Amino acid sequence: MTRQQAPRISRPTTLKSKPRPLPVDKLVPADKARGYKMIMLSIPFVILSSWVLYKRLYQGEEKRVQIGEQTEEGIKWYTPEEIKKKDEEKIATKVFGNEDWLKNSKTNN
Repeated sequence: MTRQQAPRISRPTTLKSKPRPLPVDKLVPADKARGYKMIMLSIPFVILSSWVLYKRLYQGEEKRVQIGEQTEEGIKWYTPEEIKKKDEEKIATKVFGNEDWLKNSKTNN
């Protein structure tokens, strides 16, 4: 009894593989310059945000809040309830929450 062999299927030739990324040492100078530029542009943001967080967390500086707004009639000062409402409406407060945890940790230490 002889076995019948299955027909061989060749690999498709129309598929194109993705090119491998160049190793870091073989990048063209323009790509290296773009990377350095992005690093240099991000340094001020990192330093500034780190400094603000340091002052708030370790030096106990209060969070800045808007206490009023300028209208055509003059300056309208907010009441404490309005200040709290404005703070709760901010996108950052909705995403990261309020800072009650920070106030509680300061009083417990």
